[in-house]
Amino acid sequence: MKTFCFIPVALFILSMPGCQSILVSPAPMNAEVIRAGAVRRVDEPTLREGRRLFVSRCIQCHTLPVAWYYNKSDWPGIVHGMAGRSSLKPAEEKAIVAYIRALRAQP
Repeated sequence: MKTFCFIPVALFILSMPGCQSILVSPAPMNAEVIRAGAVRRVDEPTLREGRRLFVSRCIQCHTLPVAWYYNKSDWPGIVHGMAGRSSLKPAEEKAIVAYIRALRAQP
């Protein structure tokens, strides 16, 4: 009868990083993002807060989605659907959506 040692397999699995440890950073705040936000009447501090929340809260449960993966009209519903799990206040939801929409408006 063959024997199989589970210790190396278990050590390999335990050494693998979880999805939360994969670092994906969205576009940094730059003049284009700020300009795109201004067109939508969103100020720079709100955009910066939206980016900060997007990076810090969303990564707690999953890797950060790419802003262009979903339509801009989908983002409010996506963020709202996740707000309860990440304890987002309505103003924080709006800041995240504003940041993502400003990102999507870049050329």
